[in-house]
Amino acid sequence: MVKTLKVTFLGETCIAFDKGKTYIATCYDPRLDRIGVIDESGEDYIYSPQAFKIHGDYKQLPKVDCRVEK
Repeated sequence: MVKTLKVTFLGETCIAFDKGKTYIATCYDPRLDRIGVIDESGEDYIYSPQAFKIHGDYKQLPKVDCRVEK
C-alpha cells in the first residue's frame, strides 16, 4: 500500500485545479471509484481517476468511504 501518489490534472483549469499541474492523491474509494486529491490551498477534493494522469497505482492508496450519510 502507498500513502500518496502524484497525479497530474488533465482537464481544463478550474477553481480547484490547473490543467497540467501535479497534485497529491491521498486516498481511494473503491465503491465510488474516486480518489481524494489535495489542491494548493490544502483543500481535499473527491474526483474521478480519469481526470488525472496518475503516477502509480491509485488502487493501492488508503481505502476510504466517501459516501455522504443522510
